[in-house]
Amino acid sequence: MLVADPGRETISALEWALSHAFVENDEVILLHVEPATGAGLRRGTSSSSFGFLRRTSTGAAEVDGRVDGEYEFLATMKAMCQARHPTVQVNIETVEMDERVDKATMILAEANRRNVDMIIIGQRRSSFLGSKLSGSIANKGPDLPEFLIEQSKCLCVAVQKKHSAGYVLNTKTHKNFWLLA
Repeated sequence: MLVADPGRETISALEWALSHAFVENDEVILLHVEPATGAGLRRGTSSSSFGFLRRTSTGAAEVDGRVDGEYEFLATMKAMCQARHPTVQVNIETVEMDERVDKATMILAEANRRNVDMIIIGQRRSSFLGSKLSGSIANKGPDLPEFLIEQSKCLCVAVQKKHSAGYVLNTKTHKNFWLLA
């Protein structure tokens, strides 16, 4: 399962996974957790094999009959997977966040429910241990990748692409592991 959000951290994590984690005939779940807004897809709404997301002639994504450009990143990620590994089955799952539960808990619940072997998530910052999110929530504890790594029952890999070359990986047993790729 790859935690899919629009942004370069997620694309870096996908690039690493395509090179080092996905193998022939794997099933890959691109999981996108939406903020609770009252609009969009409802919790539990999902697709198998990309059924709910189609490109329109304008290039926007069509979700359950609605045109919505914010889902284009999911279509791009799926296309990247299929181009690199044609035998990998890619499913896009979109869930709306429950207002009573945080994003990390939603991701862990989906991973447990689907019995996934690995969670892959993009990571922004360069230091893993002791760092916190910036801004108003800086003192509330670990960031999302760090929390998932520590709390997941399966292997969780946080991937950060370095500008010079390679990746920095974090898991429960390896912190700031440099992989030159």
